[in-house]
Amino acid sequence: MSSIKRVKEINVDEYTTPSPVFVSPDDNLLTVKNLLTENGIRHMPVIKNKEVVGILSDRDVKLIESCFEDISTLKVDYVMTPDPYTVLPDTPLDEVVYNMSKQKIGSTIVKSDEDEYIGIFTSTDALNALLEVLRGDV
Repeated sequence: MSSIKRVKEINVDEYTTPSPVFVSPDDNLLTVKNLLTENGIRHMPVIKNKEVVGILSDRDVKLIESCFEDISTLKVDYVMTPDPYTVLPDTPLDEVVYNMSKQKIGSTIVKSDEDEYIGIFTSTDALNALLEVLRGDV
């Protein structure tokens, strides 16, 4: 089977990072900044009542930090991007990467059919997939 054909058959769940780390819209930004740093991640889903309501990136936090002296009084919902790009686990990888590129976003949330959070697919995951293709591992 050719690499191109195999790549067309890859779904996003093969490269999704399962992430038990998420925040609530009511969490304060200082707590979230520490979670991002402690876990070595750049994007974090915002979940309320098991539903993904937004996404927050380290860039969002840094931007707010440059405008406010004390971010501990600010809540996540003040900074988060609401209604983030989400996909199902069986969404073709090339479709997800294309949409992320077109929308100029660094991550997407992977959810189940029941709208429950499964994990996150980031630009780093996309680069790992590309590397496997270039090396002929797929």
